[in-house]
Amino acid sequence: MRLRADDRADGKRARTHNSKGHGLRSLASVGSDEICGYRKPSHPFTVMKQHVFKRSRTVNGKSVKAKTYTGRYRFTADLLDTEVKLGVTDKQVAQSKLAAIVKQAEMEQQGLAAPQRQVETVSMPLKVVVREWIADLSAKGRKPHYCGIMEQFMGVFMRDCQWATVADIQPDTFIRWRGANRGKSPKTLNEYLGCVRAFLNWLIKSGRLPSNPLACVEKVETRGREVRNRLSYTHEEFLGLVAAGGPDRGVVYAMAYYTGLRRAELASLCWGDFDLAAGSVTILAEHAKNKTRVSLPLHPDLQAMLVRYFEACGSPGHSVKALKVSPRLLAFDRDLATAGIVKYDERGRVADFHSLRHSTATRLASQDVPLPVAMRLMRHSDPKLTAKAYVDQAALPLMESISKMPGMSNGNSLSPVSSLESVVSGHFESQPVATEEPKPSLQATLNESLSRLLSHLGATCQMAPAVGIEPTT
Repeated sequence: MRLRADDRADGKRARTHNSKGHGLRSLASVGSDEICGYRKPSHPFTVMKQHVFKRSRTVNGKSVKAKTYTGRYRFTADLLDTEVKLGVTDKQVAQSKLAAIVKQAEMEQQGLAAPQRQVETVSMPLKVVVREWIADLSAKGRKPHYCGIMEQFMGVFMRDCQWATVADIQPDTFIRWRGANRGKSPKTLNEYLGCVRAFLNWLIKSGRLPSNPLACVEKVETRGREVRNRLSYTHEEFLGLVAAGGPDRGVVYAMAYYTGLRRAELASLCWGDFDLAAGSVTILAEHAKNKTRVSLPLHPDLQAMLVRYFEACGSPGHSVKALKVSPRLLAFDRDLATAGIVKYDERGRVADFHSLRHSTATRLASQDVPLPVAMRLMRHSDPKLTAKAYVDQAALPLMESISKMPGMSNGNSLSPVSSLESVVSGHFESQPVATEEPKPSLQATLNESLSRLLSHLGATCQMAPAVGIEPTT
């Protein structure tokens, strides 16, 4: 019997030549994976490639090598090689440096060491890292005023908390600083916390910090502790404020009241932003707080006021500022006094320019404007801002609203009157009282009573089958 070629090959591999000093190896010593021709893959973090070399480039037709070495390594789980510039000219030094880099990378992938970039970040001077953050905020389009405030807040922490490096930012030091600054308003303290949290989250997103050390720090309770609790003007107070402001400031107050625009947004409006024929004004994205271009409708009375104001001003260019918004509020305080409006009421609420925007939200809520519409007009993304923060709860028409509820036709009875006498012993049924309906005929009443009686008798006589000892009810 002739053996096939593959069988002869397998037998040859299974035999061992005694002449070479090797003994026979039993099948028990051979792994099952090796028998089946399958070999387990190596560990995903095993180094497959690791060597140093000098890059070469062609200059004038000749190959020129670099002076310093470059390292190249690759793990089994990697799809591409990783190259690092070693910056040394000695080969042995380059190999030692590459070995240290590979060992660090392997420990990072195994979770036994923090990434080298994070190690370098936590030891860097905090002032340098903060400047990088502020530069990134400016590059992303944040306003210089906002960037300046963030840099100022971080400067306060570096001075008071003695934060010299990123590693110094700890919850205990911040909590001690907050306890020592109780004189600041709760809202201001939360803004300081939000600033340092934003800075730490930026480091996390860029892979320079593993977690936020201040994530466990809670905010200060602000409800009932507002330092600047604004009130909303009544319509009569608003009219008096417009009259006290004269033609220039009066139109500014009217714009703020009927559109809800902020003082900086009003100051940015140009003549070309108004379309009086269509009755609208457009806020450009770069001037809006929410960075969104929006067109707001104008109240008919405000539209007529703007037409008269524009006629008095002539016909300036489209890029000329339309409203004369004062950079300071001294004139506004004088107009408040002229209109007979107190700066602080008996509840400690303040009347300022931003109260006009609060008045807009309060008037919309008082006129039962749907919340999505009010949010659109106020340009809010959170309904809580429109419904709670900007609405003066004391100015809502509570009495008028409660009086719109339907009244009671019978003032001394709230329960329905029983219309059916007992039809079966122990069973009673009642029906609602019919109001303002024609009295049914005698035949209809008898038919209804007979139908109810039959239904009750049927329900009494039919019983579910018994289960066990006691009947089912």
